Amino acid sequence: MGDAAYVYAGIVQHDWEIRFDIIAVLLENKEPQIAHIPDAFFPYEF
Repeated sequence: MGDAAYVYAGIVQHDWEIRFDIIAVLLENKEPQIAHIPDAFFPYEF
């Protein structure tokens, strides 16, 4: 798990599943496109 996520999980006494999604705004065309990538990567178990 990333350092910040690991620290936060400890502060809030983590006891639920952690999921990392990515939200991207693509500006290649005239109209911006939004992409959502669920479960983009998985944190390490601790």
